[in-house]
Amino acid sequence: MPYDSFVTANTQKLLEEAMALPVNDRAELAAQLLATLDDAEADVESAWAAEIERRAADARRNPNDDVDWRTALDEIQREVSLKAVRLRDNACRELREATNWYRTE
Repeated sequence: MPYDSFVTANTQKLLEEAMALPVNDRAELAAQLLATLDDAEADVESAWAAEIERRAADARRNPNDDVDWRTALDEIQREVSLKAVRLRDNACRELREATNWYRTE
């Protein structure tokens, strides 16, 4: 009973073996697997926190080194059109929403 066409045969076999375990063992296994995902998420959150701090420190060191959001948006739109990149519909919608949000601020 493959649950995803992208998993390896070893993963599929492991899943089948895990599904045959008693409920308590499956629960413990699931908890331990989920904990490893929480660790990865914590690493990502930590990395973002460090990046935010780095950017904030850079902004404090160079207060005149900023770009108006309209200029940045124009540059992004120009670069996208020059590369003839077709944005997915969802990305276009998000860009329009962000633009409208900034215009109201």
